[in-house]
Amino acid sequence: MLPQRESGFTLLGLLFLMMVLGIALAAVGTVWETAARREKEAELLFVGDQYRRALESYYRATPGQAKRYPASLSDLVKDNRFPNAVRHLRRLYRDPMTQGEQWGEVKEGNEIVGVYSLSMGIPLKQGGFAKDYAEFEEKQSYLEWVFLARKDTAEREVQDQAAGQGEQRKLKELSPEEKQKCAETREASVAVCEASYPNEQDPARQQCFDAANQEHLRCAYFK
Repeated sequence: MLPQRESGFTLLGLLFLMMVLGIALAAVGTVWETAARREKEAELLFVGDQYRRALESYYRATPGQAKRYPASLSDLVKDNRFPNAVRHLRRLYRDPMTQGEQWGEVKEGNEIVGVYSLSMGIPLKQGGFAKDYAEFEEKQSYLEWVFLARKDTAEREVQDQAAGQGEQRKLKELSPEEKQKCAETREASVAVCEASYPNEQDPARQQCFDAANQEHLRCAYFK
C-alpha cells in the first residue's frame, strides 16, 4: 500500500492528466468542427454555382424572344418545354449547411431567378471569393450568399447566338427519327461526361453536361 502522501500526489497527477486530456480533446473538437464548416461552405459555393448556371441555361434555352426563368427548381432537372425533356441540372442538391432539401428562392413574379441557403449561421469565409461572388465578402449570414442568375450575361449570349446565325432562333421541323437520333447522340455525350468526370462535384462534369444539352438543343430544336 502506498503512503498517504504518495497516494495524494498520484491522485493529483491523475486529475491533472485528465484535465490536460480534456483540454486537448476540446481543441481537437474545435479544429474538426471548423474544418467541417469550411468543407460545407465550399460545397455550398459549388452547389449554388450549379443552380445559378442551370437557371441561366434554362433562360437561354427558352424558345422564341420572350425568355423566362423556371417556376420550380424541378424544372431545371426536367425541362418539359420540349418534346424530349432537357436537363439543365443533373439532380436537385440538398442545402449543405442545413442538409435539407428546401432552398430560399429569389423570385420575379412566379419565376425563380436565384437561390440561397436557409442557414442563419455566420460564414467562416469572409474573403477570397471568386470574381462572380465577390459580393459575398464580409457577409454575416449564409442567407446573404445569394446565387443570382445574371440576366445580362444570359441575354448577351442569346444575342450573340442570334447574331451569329443572322436571325432569331427558330424551331426546326424534324421527323421523329431525326429527333430520336439527336436524343441518342445526347445520351452518348452524357455517358462520356459521366465516365470522364466520375466525381459529381467536379465543375468540369457539369460543364460537360451543359455542353451536351446545348448541342442537343441545336440538333433537335433550333435552326
